[in-house]
Amino acid sequence: MDRAVLDEWSLFVEHEEEVQWVSVPSPVRELEAVGIPAAWAGLLSQPASAGIVVAQLWQGTQARLPRTAGLYSSRVHGLAVLHTRARGASLVYSFRMKNGDLTLRRGFPPADVLPDVASRFPIDLSPLYSVHDGLVDFCSFDGGPIPSAEWGSLVAAGESDPTLVIVAQDGSRSFGFDVSHNPVQSYEVQPDEDDVAVIADPWAFLDELMAPGWLEECDLAHINQADATNRKYG
Repeated sequence: MDRAVLDEWSLFVEHEEEVQWVSVPSPVRELEAVGIPAAWAGLLSQPASAGIVVAQLWQGTQARLPRTAGLYSSRVHGLAVLHTRARGASLVYSFRMKNGDLTLRRGFPPADVLPDVASRFPIDLSPLYSVHDGLVDFCSFDGGPIPSAEWGSLVAAGESDPTLVIVAQDGSRSFGFDVSHNPVQSYEVQPDEDDVAVIADPWAFLDELMAPGWLEECDLAHINQADATNRKYG
């Protein structure tokens, strides 16, 4: 990703302080110096196209998140590592729309362990959180699963245990699991519309949330050009 472009996007995270960008690919030592885990450093040091790198990163999620894994690897325009004082290291994906505009997504390093409450969920979120412990829009910090340390919860009046544990957000919409009942169910909550919906297939919901329709509109021609450049100079 072009450094001048990255500097422009830095404005959206300058409140996190000490903003630093590292190109992908970069030597392992440079990646590890900004907090990239060893499992990522080897992958992000490869002189391969962004699409190939992303396909390898997401290969373990194909069965549960086929849309996200497929669109991220086929539409990604470029990758970069971002480090800030507030949030440490993250992997930034750029996607180019047909009108030429870029949009960025930000994924955090894998979670070593998930909060204890995750063991009560009806699905095991480890395959997703072993790729990114939070994957969000670069500017709005929503549009996907949030970092596990920031999972929110709703607690009923007079109770101490959580009821709905929020694991993903998109604007005012929230997605989570009601752990106060057995069996535990998944819900989408839209407070603006005073609506709560049961989600029968949590993985399908998350797959659509992380890979919305606009992602399909990204210009593949730019991907081909980027791949050719990486093969020549990577």
